[in-house]
Amino acid sequence: MLFNLLGSRHEIHYQADIGKGLKILHASLGVVVSKYAVCGEHLTLTGGNCLGGRAAMKPGDVWLGNHVSLGANAVVLGPVRLGDRCVVGAGAVVIADAPADSVLVGVPAKNKAESRNYKS
Repeated sequence: MLFNLLGSRHEIHYQADIGKGLKILHASLGVVVSKYAVCGEHLTLTGGNCLGGRAAMKPGDVWLGNHVSLGANAVVLGPVRLGDRCVVGAGAVVIADAPADSVLVGVPAKNKAESRNYKS
């Protein structure tokens, strides 16, 4: 019933483990969260996001730390682990682990600080 108030375009599996402070900013775009997702506190989903998998998975194979933020239409496909305070850019597709404080951009997503092709 709560998700109807948020825009009703969400598929958040009841077995997903999501910490307190979840924010969905553009609810009409919808979000999908797999039952294998374990998310820390203060997760921000901008809308159009998917936390899912690419292979046979088990609980925790999609693991997001605290204060993680996903831009519009960003996707995280496990098995993958993102550290605390990671920011995933709009439209990025994350398929590899990233340490805390990473800024991930592109398809497949790469850490902005480590990407040779990124120009600020």
